[in-house]
This record gives sequence, structure tokens and C-alpha cells, in this order.
Amino acid sequence: MPVTVMLKATLKSEQENKLKELMSKFLVQTRTYQGFRDITIYKEDNSNNIVFYSIWDKKEDFQNYLNFRIQNGDMSVLAQVFEGEPQISFYNDLKL
Repeated sequence: MPVTVMLKATLKSEQENKLKELMSKFLVQTRTYQGFRDITIYKEDNSNNIVFYSIWDKKEDFQNYLNFRIQNGDMSVLAQVFEGEPQISFYNDLKL
């Protein structure tokens, strides 16, 4: 069953363009990763709050991807544009 992953973070001031630059680089590889289905990134109006909304075949696929990004050093680079630690949550469709 597919899983929806929400990563919530707050951008540091004046870092939106840097985030866009990083995402244009990182998402090319993300889109080819095993189990990846889709991603949309939202920025809240009048704030620096960001939400990465992605769908994966299963939770383990996302966890493997995240471990790859951590080991590769990409998460350390991305962390430089965020205030504090991002929060990651997993959601399953209730099929209502």
C-alpha cells in the first residue's frame, strides 16, 4: 500500500532561492529512486514554513531513500537552509 510522507521544515530567512536550487539538483535523482511515485513542495503564505509532500510505494522505500541522502551528505547540505530539524510523518490512505 502506498505511503504519503510529509516533511515539514522552516526555511531560514532569504533561503528560498537556495532551496529551489538544491531541489532542482536533488529531485532529478529522487524521481528515479526505487518506490518513488510523486512529490510536491509547498511554502505557506506569509511564512517560511515548507512542506514536502511525497508518495512512495512503501515506507521502507522512503527510509532507504532518506538513508541514501544522509550517507551521501545531501541532508547536511539541505539542513543548512532550515531552522532546526525537519519533522517527518507517515500517512496511510484510509480509503474512505
